[in-house]
Amino acid sequence: MTNPITPFRLAEIEERCEAATYGPWYAINIVVGDGGSRTGIYSNRNASNSIAYCFRFSDDIVPNASFIAHARQDLPDCHAEIKRLQDRIAEIGLERDIALGELEAK
Repeated sequence: MTNPITPFRLAEIEERCEAATYGPWYAINIVVGDGGSRTGIYSNRNASNSIAYCFRFSDDIVPNASFIAHARQDLPDCHAEIKRLQDRIAEIGLERDIALGELEAK
């Protein structure tokens, strides 16, 4: 079950997005000296500016790293859409109240 997105929670999400390293981010798998590999999250495509590393060696490492990397773009997009929908709901409520007031006045 998800928690409701209250105005306070939405502001917290926005603050975290703004504080994070600028995106987009990329999930890149790099071969290391011992022949193994590690998947990292980088703020550029040449893997020179690391954000985080994923060290879990299993089949789900690439999807998890991709999820983390895409969150940098997805969360601000989701935040903007939630804000847009909340604003639209408020507009519709105001329109409804005006229409009801007009009906009551007749």
